[in-house]
Amino acid sequence: DSEPPTDSNNEVILDETELVAPPTGAPTASLAPTLLNSAACPPAGSTSDIDPGATMLEVSNADILCTLTKVDSTTGKLSPIARSYEGNDWEMAGGDYSLTLLGDNTWQCYDNKCQITLPELGQNAVYRLSSYSHDLPAQDKVARLLGSTTFGPTWGEVSAWTDVTEESVADYISSQMSVEPTSHREFFRKRLNPRFHFSQYEATPDHPCNPMSRWRKFAFSRKDAHTHWTTEHVSFEQISNDGGYIVKARKTKGIDVGEYHVRTVMPPFEFESGQGPPSTNGDYSFCHWMD
Repeated sequence: DSEPPTDSNNEVILDETELVAPPTGAPTASLAPTLLNSAACPPAGSTSDIDPGATMLEVSNADILCTLTKVDSTTGKLSPIARSYEGNDWEMAGGDYSLTLLGDNTWQCYDNKCQITLPELGQNAVYRLSSYSHDLPAQDKVARLLGSTTFGPTWGEVSAWTDVTEESVADYISSQMSVEPTSHREFFRKRLNPRFHFSQYEATPDHPCNPMSRWRKFAFSRKDAHTHWTTEHVSFEQISNDGGYIVKARKTKGIDVGEYHVRTVMPPFEFESGQGPPSTNGDYSFCHWMD
């Protein structure tokens, strides 16, 4: 065995080549660089297919709706995944399919672009971008605005608004906010007219012509006949000025026994016998019903 060379001070002289590791038999393994697909929405009225994987999608242009769907090339079925419209960022489509497909993946949005990782699809399925444009006529825009800010516009209000701009819309909303509010509940209750299936004693008016009076199209129902809980008697009170009658009824047994209450007003008439009610108040009972 030979000894390493030394210098004049008996210090060992090292060969620098011995400090370099010998080359390996195979190159060092490393992860492949990440490739990012980039795509833009196609022109309005057209479509384009994109590949799965990490994808950067440009947002839609103004007045454009851009959708991302899964298309089954065998059946033609479309499954919505995401959308971008009016230059807004991409967002998930409604429904369970997009959540099931993308899972915890979320859109990462930057300047006019959004990134998402699209999983592999099954056989005969592709990712497809589709673009749509739609421009409403001016009157339709006015109707849509007034329909969302009022209880319903008239055609005159819609046709009177001809200049639809951001400034005119802002002025309209500002003017409406300064108007004293009205009550829809009050308006509704004044005009509410539900059907009464049987007569009511509470708040009964004295005459059908009184303000806020509410009446059915029929004076009596089967509930007024002889039943186990009530018996009705009918009275005809003659009106002196026109010869007609005010028809009243009251219960003679059971609950709510009391005074007569008005049911209807009738013109002069005759019974089946050919005679009319007596000039004085007559008290009658129900005898039979005609279906």
